[in-house]
Amino acid sequence: MKRIAIVVFFFVSISMLAPPTLVAQSENSQLDKELPDLLDPEEKSTLSPAPYDISGITEWQYYLYRFLAIGVGSFPFSLLASTIIYDTYKVIDQSIANNQFESKYLPLFFGGSEKPSYTSDDVLRVLLIGGGVSLLVASIDLIISLVQNSYQNSNGSLFYGIQ
Repeated sequence: MKRIAIVVFFFVSISMLAPPTLVAQSENSQLDKELPDLLDPEEKSTLSPAPYDISGITEWQYYLYRFLAIGVGSFPFSLLASTIIYDTYKVIDQSIANNQFESKYLPLFFGGSEKPSYTSDDVLRVLLIGGGVSLLVASIDLIISLVQNSYQNSNGSLFYGIQ
């Protein structure tokens, strides 16, 4: 182990003392020569990308993307909330079963170091509850968006209030 550390230290120190010369830094480099202008000035102006236009996607693609983005984005928060709620349930359940307050089951940072680890069933329950809550949040947003879109379609907007 000591030999490996010495060899690594040797190669690192050598590489810091003598950095390799880049091609662009050498005096007789091909990069120093001016490249010919291959495009006409009119062609250069047409190469800029077109501004983003929402009319290029269909309505169902927009709602699918929004549903997935909100579902995936809300998953960490719903997982945190489901973990806290599940731990609170365990505190109440164990306290009632033992007729005394069980502080070792307190949620997250409130519990002591003697907190028992989750079983595989507990982990599965917490993940399913967190996933279900995030799907519920995404579904509620989808319903609100669809209802809002049905009202806004009467004034000629594409969808979700975007002209």
